[in-house]
Amino acid sequence: MTPETEVPSDPKPIPERRPLNPDTVAQMISDYEDELAKLTDNPAGLEKEEEDIDAEIDALQTTIRAMEGKISSTTKQRRETYENYSRMVARHNEILELFDRFRLLDQQYSNDLKRLAAIQQSGQFFVLREPMQCPLCGAPAEGQRHDAACDGNVDAVTRLPPLRLPKSSYCRANFMKQSRLSRQRMRM
Repeated sequence: MTPETEVPSDPKPIPERRPLNPDTVAQMISDYEDELAKLTDNPAGLEKEEEDIDAEIDALQTTIRAMEGKISSTTKQRRETYENYSRMVARHNEILELFDRFRLLDQQYSNDLKRLAAIQQSGQFFVLREPMQCPLCGAPAEGQRHDAACDGNVDAVTRLPPLRLPKSSYCRANFMKQSRLSRQRMRM
């Protein structure tokens, strides 16, 4: 055992209580009643005051519960508003990303149109030139077979752009129209 928890070997005897004198108890009660009477003007009205205090406490507790309900409702509304806001921001960011992709697609359409026009122009230059060695496959002018499936088949290469240009122009115009409509809807 440690010194703090050590129990003395011979415990001290507990002194006996003497019985209280009834006159002393009666005197103490009388003194307390007098002190209580000094604290309040109407000792008999203490019960009424206690009831009034209990009623006021009940009213305050009811008010507190109502306020807690309002706070709970407001907190729920705030949470819902924040969740809606978060969804809207995420959707807005998604739309902005789509617009960036649309811009890239528009650039690609523009480049395709320019490329097709360049192919068409360059094909016309090849038709106007005198026969010479093929710049693509290197075949001599006499050995070139223009009806073959060679990349140097100028007629086949120059026939494609006029067919593709209207389709690509239509796709680009349709894309631009849809892009404008989407931006207008986003501003609403």
